[in-house]
Amino acid sequence: MGDGVSGATHPVSIAICGASLGSWRVDVSRRMADRATLARAYDRQSTRWPRVLRRFGFPAAYRTLAGRVLAKVGPRVGEGHLQVLDAGIGTGAMAEAVVDAWAGPVAVNGVDVSNAMLVAARKRLSGCVERLDLQVADLTGLPESDRQFDMVLAGHVLEHTADPDIALAEAYRVLRPGGYLVAAVTKQSLAGAAIGLMWRVRSAGPEQVARWIKRAGFDAPEVVDFTGKGLASWMSIGYVARKPFVDQRGVRLALNR
Repeated sequence: MGDGVSGATHPVSIAICGASLGSWRVDVSRRMADRATLARAYDRQSTRWPRVLRRFGFPAAYRTLAGRVLAKVGPRVGEGHLQVLDAGIGTGAMAEAVVDAWAGPVAVNGVDVSNAMLVAARKRLSGCVERLDLQVADLTGLPESDRQFDMVLAGHVLEHTADPDIALAEAYRVLRPGGYLVAAVTKQSLAGAAIGLMWRVRSAGPEQVARWIKRAGFDAPEVVDFTGKGLASWMSIGYVARKPFVDQRGVRLALNR
C-alpha cells in the first residue's frame, strides 16, 4: 500500500482514455488518491484482503518472486540472518512468502499507510519471524537508517506513488550494497485499467518500470512474469533488481554490515 501524493507539489493525474476528432482532442484523467484517502480505503479492506489475494493467486506469485530473489541473495548472506523491509506491507503476504522460503532467521520491518493493514500483518507474521517492527509510513519517506536491509519488498506500491523516483531512491538508500529490490507492479492491461479506475493508481509497462529502477542507481532489473492459477499473471509483473557494490561514479559502496 503506498502514498499517492508524497513527493509531489501538486495533485497528480492518471490518464484514463482519450480520443481525437478532427482538430479536437479529448482526454479523460483522474487524480491519484492522496495518502489519507488511500489509508481509509485499505482500512476498510483489511479484513477481507487476504481472501482477495488468494482468489487472484497472489500468494503463489509472491512465492515465485521470493524463490527467484533468494537464489540470488543466498550466496551472499548464506543461511544467516536476513533483514527485510516490506515498504507497503499490507497484510504481510509478500513478507510471509520470503519468510517461508528462507532457511534461516528473518527480521521484518514493515511500513504501510493503513493502520488496520499493519494490525493484520502483525497477526499474520508474529511468531514466524525473529523480529517484527511495524510503523505507519510510506516508501517516499522511510524511517529506517541507510544501508540497513538485505531486501526491500514493494508489492503494488510504486503505482500509488506520485513520484516513483523518490520512492525508489528511498529503497536504494536503505538497502545494503548487494541487496535486492523486489517489486510487483500493476501491468498495462484490461485488468490493470480496471484496478486503476477502482484504486486511482497508475499502471506501467516493463520498459517504464525498468527506467524508474535504473534511474535510482540499481542494476537493470530482471522481469519476472507471474504464472499459475488466478488472475495475478494478468494483473501484475514482478521485478528483481540489485543495488550494486559500486555506484554509478565507480566508487565502491561500504557494506555497513
